Amino acid sequence: MQNHALERIRQRGLQINQVRECLLNPDKVLKSNNVKKAAKKLNNKALVVVYKALNKEA
Repeated sequence: MQNHALERIRQRGLQINQVRECLLNPDKVLKSNNVKKAAKKLNNKALVVVYKALNKEA
């Protein structure tokens, strides 16, 4: 994760493991062009992580 993402996680009072769980086991994934949104229910709220998948072949 980049510093920007880590700072946002801290600002929102989240834990890194919550974000990882959302990315690894999302309830729903929305795709739009190069951006993906992983969503997971967390304590009666929705955690949505917006990310770009890196092309490992490049």
